[in-house]
Amino acid sequence: MGAYPAEVSIGANYRADISPSILPSDGSHIKIHTTFGEVTTSFDSWLPPAPGIEVSPIFTDSLIKTVEVNKFNFNALIPSDAELQSAVSSAAEQLALRFGIGAIAAEAILLAGASLYRQSHPDARQIATGVVAGALAFGTIAGQTALNYQPEHYSTFTVNGALASIYDNRGLLTDISARSQQMDPFITSLLTISGEIQQKVASPESDKPIAAKILLVSDIHGVDQYAMMRKIIVEQGITAVIDSGDLVNFGFAEEIDASGLAAGIESLGVPYIFAGGNHDSNSPNGYAVLTRLAQIKNVILLQPRPATYTVANVDGVTIAGLNDPLYYGSDPGTNDKRQTATTDLFNQTFADQPTPDIVVAHEPSAVEAIKKAVVKINGHMHQAYLDISNKRIQVGSFTGGGLFHHTPDDGKISTEPPYAFDVLTIDTSCGLQSLARFAFRSVLQGEPQYDSVAYINGDQIWPKPNDNRTCSPEQGVTQSTIPAKKDDQKAAPPIAVGPTTIPSYIYSPQATPSGK
Repeated sequence: MGAYPAEVSIGANYRADISPSILPSDGSHIKIHTTFGEVTTSFDSWLPPAPGIEVSPIFTDSLIKTVEVNKFNFNALIPSDAELQSAVSSAAEQLALRFGIGAIAAEAILLAGASLYRQSHPDARQIATGVVAGALAFGTIAGQTALNYQPEHYSTFTVNGALASIYDNRGLLTDISARSQQMDPFITSLLTISGEIQQKVASPESDKPIAAKILLVSDIHGVDQYAMMRKIIVEQGITAVIDSGDLVNFGFAEEIDASGLAAGIESLGVPYIFAGGNHDSNSPNGYAVLTRLAQIKNVILLQPRPATYTVANVDGVTIAGLNDPLYYGSDPGTNDKRQTATTDLFNQTFADQPTPDIVVAHEPSAVEAIKKAVVKINGHMHQAYLDISNKRIQVGSFTGGGLFHHTPDDGKISTEPPYAFDVLTIDTSCGLQSLARFAFRSVLQGEPQYDSVAYINGDQIWPKPNDNRTCSPEQGVTQSTIPAKKDDQKAAPPIAVGPTTIPSYIYSPQATPSGK
């Protein structure tokens, strides 16, 4: 970026710093730099290239409010022709003024240097020559810029980074929730197939009464497909949802409302149990996403803050978990060190606590390091996986990785992973009766395709407990708070906080959640 950029306003919603590029390769290019990628517009004419222009957008309060109110109504964000013309004129005037001042300053320095070298003052001829040279240089640059940057000389438009994904999927951004609702017949068929498979491979104890059904999802990445999730909840009689992280993309709380996620989660009508992922924060102490989620009536945060854990009790099944210590933009090279510190604190805290039935974390390495858990659940990899020897269930992405198709650092995943979710069925002995796994593709494109439907005998993953516990729907959903324990502290007793507060339209098999 060049020095002394010009700041221009484009209507009420936009401001930007504009400056000439110092790179010859940027000639006749306008480059817009953003946090999420770069937009480059090229111009091609018979004239010599004009100096490149670099633009750094500045987010304004009015822009953020417009996005929140209109939920990505792009028509409300497009500046008018008059606003664009005013911005172009303002930028041209400011850049021309800066160039002119720079040219005069350069001439003055050259004349002063020549005077010192010759030990004499410049005469009128030298001054006139300098003024003419400066004027010619200024006029040439101004003329090249004015003539090159014309609509008829527009050549190419390119984007990279996350913006490229948005641009490639721009037709899918309109009414994602409606597309999700159109999946109802497909989801019904998918669940019917699962039921038929389950009947053929059911274990002898599968006729025990069901205490709870828990839906496992992960890696939503800012896509509102909660209408589809509501359908699954109704069809399967789901008791609660466990989300193992990466609800949003860039760690901003505004993403939750702008994408309709808050309303979608609340519309489910069942507890939504959440452990944060590496995309759910954008700084080491960033809690904005968790703070916003805590305001949603049916959300239970398993680690609302670093020094506090929550244990959810769903019909007798205990669920604990921890957030990913990484954040959007953090150095992945620090992952091992951060995960170790986080899991060590969890292990110290729960050393003197009853063993949770389920422990949830975002990354595989985190749950693998947990010492006390009957079953461990993680997301992050965007592909479903089952590690029976370590009792670990890896959940795929419920939205196929979202619109940006985030890829973990190992690079072993395809750029278009399947949409996936799991259903745990827990019987009255507090053992896992079954794990049903679903994977499919091309939901937003309107061409859904089966990928796989699998039914796994729960005894393979979660052996029947021998503690004579009983789980039942009558126990409901409660939660307790456990303060984090340090090395020199004894474990604090849990603090019961009573039943989970969920919307008045709490799900029952006889009533569909409204959520409208």
